Amino acid sequence: MRKENNSIILEIGDTLYRYDLGENLPNIWDPNYHNIEYSYDELGYKNSIGAIFLYSKKLAAKLTLANAIKNQASIGRNFTNATITSTRIEQEIRLLDLSSGINECSNLISVLYELGIDVTTEHYYSYQKKVSFDCLHSSLMNLYSTEPKLRLNGAKKINDFFMISPISLDNL
Repeated sequence: MRKENNSIILEIGDTLYRYDLGENLPNIWDPNYHNIEYSYDELGYKNSIGAIFLYSKKLAAKLTLANAIKNQASIGRNFTNATITSTRIEQEIRLLDLSSGINECSNLISVLYELGIDVTTEHYYSYQKKVSFDCLHSSLMNLYSTEPKLRLNGAKKINDFFMISPISLDNL
C-alpha cells in the first residue's frame, strides 16, 4: 500500500482484513450476506448494498471485533464465536485519501477533477435542488484561476451548492 496525490493505492499482494460476528461465512463476496451486527427488526439491514469494511492490519480488525462484541453484549446479544477473514489484492486499486486535507466540498470536487473524475457534468444530479452538477463546472474552473477573487468565488459557489439548510424546530 502506498500514498500519492490524494490517493491510497492498494498494490497487488496487499492483504486486507475484516471481522464478522457470524460464523460459516460465504467463501466468496456475496452482496446478499449481511453482518448480523447491523440487522434491525423494524428497519431490516443497515448495509443493504452489501458493502464491507476492510482493515489494512489484522490487529485493527480484531480490536474492532472486540468492541463490536462488547457493544452487542450491552444490548443483550452475546457472541462466543466470530470470524476474521482476509483477502489479497489481485490488481492495483486507487482509493481517495480523505485524510489529505479535504475539508470542504470545493476541495473534494477539485481533488476528484485532478484525479480525472469530473463530477461537474450532467451525469451527476442533485435531487434536492433538481439540477445537474454541470451548473458547477465554471465554478470548478475558477478554482484554478490565477485571480484570487475568482478562486474564492468558485469555492464559495460550490460549497454553498452542497450546503443543506438547517432544520428549524419552529417549522416542525
